Amino acid sequence: MCQPLFYIDQNVIGLQLEGKVDLSKVEGVRWVYSKVHFVEIRRSQTPEKYLDVLEALDAMLLDFAMAQFRPTGDVILVETGRPKEHFARFLDAVEEVPFDMSIIDALQAWWNGSNEVELIRQLPERWSSQLESICERLPPDLRRQIMESPGADISALVQRIISQGSDIEKTRAAFGGGKGRLGDIKGDGHLMQIWEIVRQSCGDMTSDEFFGFAPSRGTHEGKPLFWGIGACCAVLDMLGYKAERKGRRTEKMPNVRSDAEHIAMGAYWCPSASPPPG
Repeated sequence: MCQPLFYIDQNVIGLQLEGKVDLSKVEGVRWVYSKVHFVEIRRSQTPEKYLDVLEALDAMLLDFAMAQFRPTGDVILVETGRPKEHFARFLDAVEEVPFDMSIIDALQAWWNGSNEVELIRQLPERWSSQLESICERLPPDLRRQIMESPGADISALVQRIISQGSDIEKTRAAFGGGKGRLGDIKGDGHLMQIWEIVRQSCGDMTSDEFFGFAPSRGTHEGKPLFWGIGACCAVLDMLGYKAERKGRRTEKMPNVRSDAEHIAMGAYWCPSASPPPG
């Protein structure tokens, strides 16, 4: 008989470490985790203690299925290897390509109402530095082509972002959600209720495009559920639905992003290991 999968949130691992819960007493389930845990564990000064919990629970890695080095949108259970082994490989991979995600954090916090304008002004220089680092191993001609492309200089874009300001209440009012209106949604179908409020401000966009589930127009590639849910969480924060004030602080954005990514990974169902819900 297949065991149901339980996705274990990083906060629950913390509760296990504090002795507030004892997951070892839960029978008949299989604990799973993802590389989102590794992102959070990497930020810790004592990563071993979190990995020890995953190993003690015999937790299995839930990972993206890949085809030609790109995610297919499906997930798989990695049934071999221990959490510490997977974590070591994860560190090797992320250190191979030194991209600093905090460059995105400042923008997301700004759209949520941050007043950290100096961090926004630093973005063109930081973006250029990041691009140079990523392209370092490319052939010189290709590297030069990328660095001289229009997308390499985001100065004009950043100036436009700054000129538009970061008044979150003004933004929410423009979408019809001023004065906390979107924070008071009740009943079922919350996303569609929100869509009925904001759609008048969205032109010819569909609800899936607005919330981030559909691919950008002009592209033919699908968007994996993981990124769709992450984008949706960001949109809901901007609109004020269940939003936390920490979303306006750049230094808190890694935690905000991890929360959204845990929601996304927990939404997957792996047919090879668990029967469908219901």
